[in-house]
Amino acid sequence: MRLKNILVFTLFLFISSQAATDWAGLQNALIKYYRYQRSGLASGNPYNPFYTTTGSGTDAGKYPHWYDAADGGWYDAGDFVKFGLPMGFSVYCMLKGYDAFTDSACYSDNNSWSTIGTKDNIPDILNEAKVGTDYLIKAVISSSSIIRDIGTGTVDHSDLGEDGYENSIRTKSSRPATYCDGADVPAYYAAALALMSILYKPYSSTYSDSCLTKAKLAYTYASSKSTVCTEQNDGSTTYYACTQYKDKLACAAIELYRATGTASYLTAAKTYFSSLSPHYDVLSFGYAGDLASYTLARNGDSTTTGSYSYLSSSVSMEISRIVGGNVLVTGASVNTTDWGVCATVGNAAFSAALLYNLTGDVKYKNFALQQLNWLAGLSPYSKSWITNYGSSCPANPHHRNNINLASVSGQKLTGGVVSGPTSSCSATDKSTCSWSFSDDNTIYKYTETALNYGCGAIGACALMRWLAKTTDTVVVDSALKATPASIDLTSGTETITATLAKSASWTVILKGQTSGATKKYTGTGAKISVTGWKGEADAGKFTCEVVNVSLDTATMKVWNVQRLSYAATTFNITNVAVTAFGANDKVVDNFEDTALLTNTLSGTWSGFYDKGDSISGGASGKPSMLSDSGRNSAKGLYFTLVRNAGATCASGPYSGIRTTFNAAGSAVNLGSADTIIFDIKPKVANTSLYVELEQSNITDKAYFSYPLTLGVAGSWVRVYIPFSSLTQPSWKTSTATLATNRAVALRFTGYGKETGLFWLDNVYISNLNITSNSIRSDAAFKTAHGKNAVDFYKTAQGSISYGLFMDNADGKEITAELFDCLGKKIMSYNVDNYKSGKIVNINCNLRAGVYFLKHTVADTKKSVIATFMVSK
Repeated sequence: MRLKNILVFTLFLFISSQAATDWAGLQNALIKYYRYQRSGLASGNPYNPFYTTTGSGTDAGKYPHWYDAADGGWYDAGDFVKFGLPMGFSVYCMLKGYDAFTDSACYSDNNSWSTIGTKDNIPDILNEAKVGTDYLIKAVISSSSIIRDIGTGTVDHSDLGEDGYENSIRTKSSRPATYCDGADVPAYYAAALALMSILYKPYSSTYSDSCLTKAKLAYTYASSKSTVCTEQNDGSTTYYACTQYKDKLACAAIELYRATGTASYLTAAKTYFSSLSPHYDVLSFGYAGDLASYTLARNGDSTTTGSYSYLSSSVSMEISRIVGGNVLVTGASVNTTDWGVCATVGNAAFSAALLYNLTGDVKYKNFALQQLNWLAGLSPYSKSWITNYGSSCPANPHHRNNINLASVSGQKLTGGVVSGPTSSCSATDKSTCSWSFSDDNTIYKYTETALNYGCGAIGACALMRWLAKTTDTVVVDSALKATPASIDLTSGTETITATLAKSASWTVILKGQTSGATKKYTGTGAKISVTGWKGEADAGKFTCEVVNVSLDTATMKVWNVQRLSYAATTFNITNVAVTAFGANDKVVDNFEDTALLTNTLSGTWSGFYDKGDSISGGASGKPSMLSDSGRNSAKGLYFTLVRNAGATCASGPYSGIRTTFNAAGSAVNLGSADTIIFDIKPKVANTSLYVELEQSNITDKAYFSYPLTLGVAGSWVRVYIPFSSLTQPSWKTSTATLATNRAVALRFTGYGKETGLFWLDNVYISNLNITSNSIRSDAAFKTAHGKNAVDFYKTAQGSISYGLFMDNADGKEITAELFDCLGKKIMSYNVDNYKSGKIVNINCNLRAGVYFLKHTVADTKKSVIATFMVSK
């Protein structure tokens, strides 16, 4: 096969619609082509349909080219040379198609490795690719010796009338192995073998291990080189030249990372890939960056510049090269004119299929579909460029075994993509060129087939096979979109849209990241549309927060985990409609009384800041609090937080205001409190504030909190913060448990160098029920009651809550038993992960009366018994 000089032109877009197609039949024909390319094996029959008998003379009892230094594998094209560059690429490309589209509908199991028509529970694509990887295993001799080619172009190409049997006898003494001296070919070997080690493992772990061992050796060799291999050149003809190697090394490294989990491979893959520039060409043996780009992006790489924008750029270039007009190549993405138009079409389709797999953008699916339709002569096109496929297919390929053995074997070369039309035109607009094609087996520029011509089309067909499924899964053609991206629900509504590839039942779920509130919408059809959402919820209450919007992938079975991001989006609520407080919403302070710094619970308001807390380097100013206008009421609280750089504590500079839950400022039990509610207005847009619950048992000030960003300057916002959304900050020195029975104060705190000015009003807590039993510190409780005791926080008919103090029992198994006043056991349970002062919450069904609670340490049998009363 002569080197194809790829020319670059810019063309315009032509879109084709999808028609009902036997994609499995097309794909299986393309795969079958490689069976016709099989070379002889030293061990026996390669099951090439053209080779119906063994040879004669020196090949007696054997099949052609059985004696090669690396036997087996595939012939390159219509000849008998085994070129490493296109073979390595083709094996890797075929395997990548199977790797990308793994649904069982995407590939067939019609044949075994040896027999057409006999299934073996291994996909046909893996059986055929194994012919290639078997050869690569032999070609990788060691980390310092790797075979590049078997045979020479000059000797092999001399006689078109020679079949494989004759060629084998004639070239036996002049069929050398040529060894690699660069990185590109062994890098392809490494990528293909590493990927095969992943994909074949379910069928043979032994073979998988063999592939991985040789992949590592090939990569070691390739990564030690800084140039491409020297190509074959007979003085007038160059065979398979290549200019890049880092794209192949990136493929090898990322596949080895996937196969081994070794981080150094991932680092290397990113390094190699980051050095690549756009190739402005099509996926081919010369340019593998599209495959590296896809694989890095699919494996979650977000640090490599252009990780999948590289693939996007490549495909966009191919789309721009679609030829219009009314010529032989109308509808094709043309990268060359002299030789190999059809060779690039299938691979361009594959790159687009991979990009569609990543993004779900329907334009990439349409492009892949159009290119396959053109290549196979499917509607709206009428000429097939694939041998023995379609009514107008090439009948006379430039293929020595087909020319000389078809009548003997009763076989016709099937599934071979021919080179196709040619032109001597150099115009940018290829629709103005004069194109020619002759179905003549003596003209290789028209009718020769090759390994690298059809490998990409196989993967593109896998996508089409999946899209043709009528059950099980849903394809999202245009992503979920929430409009607007930020919504003030006091004055606007939200719209959510998406488009499915076909009509289906759909479910859209909205869920607040802070509130946990949810809203579900359902419908049927290809168009998803939710309009006029104003904050309604099926459960909970939405607040100023980010809202996750997603398709219910569990019930809809949205296709492919790699594309779930296409079935999800977010939007931000900047304000919510104000509704009247409910009966269960208990006021902490509405600032309407004359005592500005005293709340309705008799607690006090006060400021705190790093300098005032004697933090080293602290330079923040003391917070100020003033009476000012509230929200729709006479009064509110205006406060200023000025933070200056300097504080050396883990949190950095801070200042804030706090209000306690009683006059003493001691810890209390908030009962069943579940949501903090307040109105707030920032003076400056996008000002941040943390809402914190101060607990008596947290000593490093890393209180449970929620970060709030107030977007609109001078606008009142109603905020709802469920206690379940409160978390400790990353700078905590120890992990604590949210304990509403140890609550001391509610805090509004600013962190970092910034000045915040706010108005605050209507501070409420839902289901607040402060009990008379204050919660003391562990030390204080033990001082009053001894080392073994129970401190009851809540004793109600439906539940009890208490703190358990048992000396020298941390981490031990403790059993609890509950008895009524007559000694009848009501229930028993275990206290897991015990630590002194552990808060225990138990749901129970108790009548009014006196009860006894007994705790026993399993190994020491030490017990503590406590009495409590349940009121009506």
